[in-house]
Amino acid sequence: MTFVWYSPGLAVVGVMAWLFCGCGGSNSPADGGTDAGPTADIGVDASFSADTGVDGALDASIDTGVNGQPSLALVEPRIAARQQQTVTFALDAADPEGDAYAVYFTGCANPQGAIQLCIDAGCTQAVTLDCTVVHDDTTVPQLLAVDPSLHGRFTAGDLPTLLAGDRYNTAHFRLDDVASLLPPAEVAVVFDVIIDNQPPMVFVQQEDREDFAISPAFGTDVLVDVTFMDPDFTYSDFLLFTVEGSLDNSLAPAAELDVVALLAAVPDCGDAVTVTPTTFSYTCTAPSVQAFLGAVKILAPTEQEGASGAVTLVVRVSDNGNYGQCPDSTTLDPTPCPMEDMVTLIVTYVAP
Repeated sequence: MTFVWYSPGLAVVGVMAWLFCGCGGSNSPADGGTDAGPTADIGVDASFSADTGVDGALDASIDTGVNGQPSLALVEPRIAARQQQTVTFALDAADPEGDAYAVYFTGCANPQGAIQLCIDAGCTQAVTLDCTVVHDDTTVPQLLAVDPSLHGRFTAGDLPTLLAGDRYNTAHFRLDDVASLLPPAEVAVVFDVIIDNQPPMVFVQQEDREDFAISPAFGTDVLVDVTFMDPDFTYSDFLLFTVEGSLDNSLAPAAELDVVALLAAVPDCGDAVTVTPTTFSYTCTAPSVQAFLGAVKILAPTEQEGASGAVTLVVRVSDNGNYGQCPDSTTLDPTPCPMEDMVTLIVTYVAP
């Protein structure tokens, strides 16, 4: 809701000056005017709450003497839904004096998604907005027979990219209390679409398992055969993944990672790799990380070096949160949401 003055102080001064000067009509009862005193009834409501564009809304207790236009609870509300999902929303539109007002639709930013407004409080019936009507200065307002509090449903479509969900669409409305001398309120409602980050999946020996146990003979090297996939990889071929491995060889100290083979398997991102006989870390694109994982090998101890013969290798793959947001979020949030998967390989060496 927009007030004719942009400063609360000026608003009060302006109204009081109008009262005391008696501008706009005679002060004589015989002439049908009002009393000359400051308590004169000027025929308008005394309460007003508006968005001034300076410090938010004016306090409703300020006596402005101006009948205000309706407004929304938020200056620019944002409604978010996930791809191909429907959410309900309530904009809580209201008139400061409780007057009846008309709701007009003045177009959308683009024809994306489905936006419905409820006709009745229980939303047993709804009107679907025609978002092929583009909002601009020439758009003819369309009167809507809907619940003036403005509640409804929003159904999101698919997104070609993550960034396309930000301001996916915007619907514009005009709220008009004909009892007010102020211009109708022009409001915009932003609709966002959320893409959730999906975690990578780590496989060992082509199986999706939390752990995997094998029992090779002493002296037999183990090519681990760890791979991964990420559903978000279909959206981009430049996402950076991080793979980390840790070998616990405390019971068989002679068992080590094949450092030479791992370093030789680094096709690019050479400055983002670290390899030791018991650990490795590598950050790069999915194809490069896959190639690196394909070289993970445990060099076996001999029977004399074997001790108890058991070693454990833990491999983690993180997507670094570079696509999508956390599944529990309800609003569009650019904060990275890293997700990972892991597998534990238990190797117990046995006598041949």
